[in-house]
Amino acid sequence: MRGTINDASAGYRFTIESQGSEINVVYDGGLDENVQDGTALVIEGKLGEDGLFHAASQPSINSSIKA
Repeated sequence: MRGTINDASAGYRFTIESQGSEINVVYDGGLDENVQDGTALVIEGKLGEDGLFHAASQPSINSSIKA
């Protein structure tokens, strides 16, 4: 994840980056307190027609990937 984590009521919660591309993620649940800028996450969900990725469940930290 890149940047700051927004409040759940914001238009999007956080941004993910992979191979030079970025996408905003919508998730209205709680996040692990260790999620911060540079944390590698595994996120399940789908890309919405609004261009945002809608996470279906709590993103989990992938400690095997070093950001």
